[in-house]
Amino acid sequence: MRGTPVMRRITRRIESVHHPTRNRCSARFTGWLLWFASGMAAAAAVPSVGPTPLDDAALAPLQNKLASAIDDAVDSRRAGGFGIALLVDGQVRWLHAAGLADRSRTLPFTEDTPLAMGELSRLVLAALAMDLAAQGKLALDAPASRWFNSPPIRSRFADTREITVRDLLTHHSGLPYARLRGAYRAADVPLEPLDDSAWYLAQPTGSVQVGSNLGYERLARVIEAAGGESLDTLLATRITAPLRLHTMSWQPLADTARGHRKGKVTAPMLAREHRALGLSASLADYARFAAAMMPGALRAFSPLDANARGEMSRVQNAEVALDVGDGTGLAWNLSNSVRPGVGRIAVLYGAFPEHRTELRLALDHGVGVLAVGNWDEVGEVLFERSADALDGLLKLRADAAPRERERPLPARIVLPPRVEVGALAARYATPAGLVETRVRDDGFEMLFGGLRFRASPRDDDWYRVRYDLLGILPIGFSRLNRVAIAPARLAGEQVMLGYAGDRHVLLGTAFTPDPGLSSWARYAGIYRLRNPDALSELAELSEATLSFTDGVLALGYELSMVITVAPRLPLLAIGDGLFVIAGRGPAQGEEVRIVTSTDPPQIHYSGYVLERTR
Repeated sequence: MRGTPVMRRITRRIESVHHPTRNRCSARFTGWLLWFASGMAAAAAVPSVGPTPLDDAALAPLQNKLASAIDDAVDSRRAGGFGIALLVDGQVRWLHAAGLADRSRTLPFTEDTPLAMGELSRLVLAALAMDLAAQGKLALDAPASRWFNSPPIRSRFADTREITVRDLLTHHSGLPYARLRGAYRAADVPLEPLDDSAWYLAQPTGSVQVGSNLGYERLARVIEAAGGESLDTLLATRITAPLRLHTMSWQPLADTARGHRKGKVTAPMLAREHRALGLSASLADYARFAAAMMPGALRAFSPLDANARGEMSRVQNAEVALDVGDGTGLAWNLSNSVRPGVGRIAVLYGAFPEHRTELRLALDHGVGVLAVGNWDEVGEVLFERSADALDGLLKLRADAAPRERERPLPARIVLPPRVEVGALAARYATPAGLVETRVRDDGFEMLFGGLRFRASPRDDDWYRVRYDLLGILPIGFSRLNRVAIAPARLAGEQVMLGYAGDRHVLLGTAFTPDPGLSSWARYAGIYRLRNPDALSELAELSEATLSFTDGVLALGYELSMVITVAPRLPLLAIGDGLFVIAGRGPAQGEEVRIVTSTDPPQIHYSGYVLERTR
């Protein structure tokens, strides 16, 4: 599909590939590798040796530094509001907010201004689920269908098991990330409910972590059925009233922060998966809730006991082979920092249109940071200030060194457990599209979307990566210099692994073209979007291509960056005119239907209808 993404929108984690705003169409193989070089840490955890008390005097220099950085960030005609909170030992120790909640009304952004929390809504749902489990009303390892099963979920996998409540909480349900069309709409546009065709398994349940807003929306229905009350009532009685929160709600709130893009106020937006994405809260209220979810919070200040909070921050997917480098708790993304003495890190990222939110906890040290912003361009600065804040807290509490922004590759990289050295496949299906390889005397080439990358062997079983300009001159982008890749075997499959910042990740799985698809070549061409919506307009999507090249049937799109990139999503047939996007990661396994009974033919994908124009 045609779009104009910006590389800074590619977030610093694999899960960002399936964010609802633009990342579905902007996370490309180049960005995949560039993100991977950002050095997200994951090494053996180092236990805390006892916390250093943090009094107001100790925190004051860090607070002053952060306040100055936040004030500078909003000192722009393009900015909205920006806020940050420091959490220590289950308490909110400091809040600072600056900028504008609504530039058109010159409404200030304060610590009490409600704003869209996006995926941070999931932590509230997880807390409600754990509360019901503690009451004996919900069992995490029981089938979710025991409480809610409407509509039933279709499966093309013969040997998959039932989805449990834990699967929904840990993104292992196998459900698609989202039904893209209608995922967001202007507040004055009527809701278009999901039809039953959206509820199917894109991956076998329990086989791989794929973040799913559909999964969390279904979890909300399970919570309501198990609790015997509406989600709003459960939120009020179990969380907001005990914690004395006034601005946390799934219902519209007065003076909610408006989104901003290029200095202009944007129209208010609503999420169809409202329970999974649509929670609003102020910086102060969500910070108080987040502090109550910290493992070290006193029981008197938390709606959950220590065991429940500990279970939420426990790695749940250690035995899932394909989740290489991707630890998940109940709602949390989990990793172990490579920095000595830092230990376990829990993170949540939220991306609502023109809003960004981040929550980071250093679990072994009882410190954390919440950062929020309400303008489109805030993503990079919000990430950096949030990371700086956590670095500052860890320095004060554990004398931990700050993160290395350009961590070099080690001399020798060890393969993760259960992974073996494997042969190079001719093709790989990645979440960003098809990657083709060609063996060279000095390694191999990777071809993606018209771009060429060169992989040269290191002294171990890994390869360094360079961009090959015009097929002649290899260029080492600074982030690519910190990336290594390796053909390998994992869980019986040929895969391509990546490595950066002491973290492994699954980049793609080997792809073999379906030999029976040549008859579909006559439907190749350019297809124009016929039912645009707020999301397609936000992402500037207008058309796609269907191609049949070298035996591969693929759905393609074009990106306008410094150079033109044209990735292709390889398709596999699963029925008459019904296909899936090949692969085992985000957006892969999702259904694509080619309709030939219409004139001209159409492509149906994730609720969108595209019609051939030539």
